[in-house]
Formats: sequence, structure tokens, C-alpha cells
Amino acid sequence: MLGPAHNRGLSIIELLIVLALVGILAGIGVTQLNSAGVATSQAAQVVASAINRARFEAVRTNNTAGFEVIAADAAQSGTIRICRNINETQALSCATGTIVQSIVLSEGDLGRARIASPATLAVFFDRRGVVRNPAGQVVTITDRVGGNIRTVTILPTGRVEVR
Repeated sequence: MLGPAHNRGLSIIELLIVLALVGILAGIGVTQLNSAGVATSQAAQVVASAINRARFEAVRTNNTAGFEVIAADAAQSGTIRICRNINETQALSCATGTIVQSIVLSEGDLGRARIASPATLAVFFDRRGVVRNPAGQVVTITDRVGGNIRTVTILPTGRVEVR
């Protein structure tokens, strides 16, 4: 027979264990629910890395290099092209150079993010890694719903900021 002391409910230790389990499950749930935010951040880092790669190509090859960003459309989440050896006598365009890499955001987990604006953007760097065309350009990346937003800004010096 159980005495009256055994009918009190949960002990402090049992309560702490339950709270710990609820906290762990909530943490896992939040991570799973905000996967679009993670994809948006990763896509912004991919864009920033592509910009840095284009700048590096300019310095490495001692020639004009750049990148082009094409915003999302019905078929893709956006495309980034890195190019080098630009023939400036024809035009300041990736079409007059060599495409080094093409990145499509629709592939893999990055497909949850999309390049929202601008519709197209091309930025070129001289052999010192300094921006040739107007700087202060901003690329905006969002998730499919538009709730998570990240911006990538190209500064006049060629540096990149992700916010």
C-alpha cells in the first residue's frame, strides 16, 4: 500500500528531465522549420564567394574579370557566372571573355532560396581587384516566400558585405 507521500506528482528531477527533452525537441523543430532561412544565408554566401572569386581571377590573371548575376525566373532560382580575360576593346561583358564557372541556385538545398533583384547585374574588376563599373551594387536573396532576406553589397574597393 502506498502512503500519502507518493501521490504528490512529479519530482524536481523528473520535471527537469521533461523540460530538457522539450527544449531539445523544440530546438530540432525550429531548425527544421527555418530551413528556408538557412538556405537564404547559404545562397548569400555563395553569391559573396562568387564575387570574391571573380575579383581573385582579375588579380591572378592580371586582366579584367567579373561576374554576372541573373535573377530568378519561373525555371531557376538564379544564376551566377564568373568570367575572366575580358576583351575590353569589344565590351565590358562576360560574353567577350572566358566563363570560368557557372552556378545555378536551383540545384540542391539552395533551391529554397532565390536571387530576387536586380534582374541582371554585371560587375567587373581591374587587374588590381578594384571595381571597374559603378560600385555599391546590391544583390538581394530571399526564400521562395520572401520572409527571409539577405543582401550582398559590392563596395567600390571590391570588398563584399553580406547582411
